[in-house]
Amino acid sequence: MTFDPKDLRLTAYALGELDEAERSEIEALLAKSPEARELVEEIARTAELLGRALKAESSAGLRPEQLTSIQKAARAATGTRWKLWTGAIAAGLLLA
Repeated sequence: MTFDPKDLRLTAYALGELDEAERSEIEALLAKSPEARELVEEIARTAELLGRALKAESSAGLRPEQLTSIQKAARAATGTRWKLWTGAIAAGLLLA
């Protein structure tokens, strides 16, 4: 197997997502290719840094005015649906 930096299995290997057969194949490549080893190590370091950054990041959540706006829109939509539903029932009764 030759080293191809675009081979997605290198990323999958670095993230521990390969099955046994593919993992063995990539490990054989890593044993003979310093470039492949360097790339896999770089991918693993990047994944670790991203993981730490995401854990440290606080959830933004909704600001109170955003929550109020969403609640108002939901109430308006519910009211509109109720009016349509009752109108449909009334029309059905008239036709009957």
